[in-house]
Amino acid sequence: MCKKTGLGKDAARSNANTGTSAYCKGLRPGAAALRRICMLCLQLQIFLLTVAVALAGRAVAVEPGVGRLNFGGYKVTTNCTAFLTGPGHLITAAHCLQLSDDARLHFLQEYDRGLWAGHSEILVDWFFQDEVRDLAVVCRATDPTGRALIVSGEPLELGESLEVWGYGAPRSHRLQRIACPLVGFAGDDTLVLGCSVSGGTSGAPVVRLRERQREVVGVIRGTDGDNSYAAHIEPRYLQERCRQ
Repeated sequence: MCKKTGLGKDAARSNANTGTSAYCKGLRPGAAALRRICMLCLQLQIFLLTVAVALAGRAVAVEPGVGRLNFGGYKVTTNCTAFLTGPGHLITAAHCLQLSDDARLHFLQEYDRGLWAGHSEILVDWFFQDEVRDLAVVCRATDPTGRALIVSGEPLELGESLEVWGYGAPRSHRLQRIACPLVGFAGDDTLVLGCSVSGGTSGAPVVRLRERQREVVGVIRGTDGDNSYAAHIEPRYLQERCRQ
């Protein structure tokens, strides 16, 4: 009843006299029911296009060591992404911790739609915060475990294929893997990635995949809509800050 049409900027234009779309004007005047069906067809097409754009990231079940970092207060409720490294260090973005020092956060490891593999309650002042690089670390937050990520010590190359693993909107209850090639380097040891991420992805690991090995090379700090930015992280950085 409604022929398929392209969704150009005129697709949802309404006729001022009838309230029907220009694409439905060809129907005979008495066919009110058909016009309503035609309008529903067009609205459904627009809705599906919007959903397709929003769901550009690929949702996966879980990844070892990656989880949601949640805070729920009287006036503020927020979440970021965080992850564990092999020695049990917990890492996220420093701007996720703009809360009072006694605020309690909850790290839900391998979180997926209301379920999780492990839970840790953490105070904000337990974190070492590097505000210049937008990094935050809790040294030895958990016992060393095999269900964690390895931080890469190898140099990066422009054009290298990387992935961001985070709990971004609108699907913040599922982990998403977003392909983000390395397109440049900026000041303060920042990686420039050729992708866009959404709210909730801050603190997510930037991961290099090599022969089934999963290594962290950065931590997401923000996006400008075209590119995303991550703090480069190496084993030496954690060793210097997590000495006994």
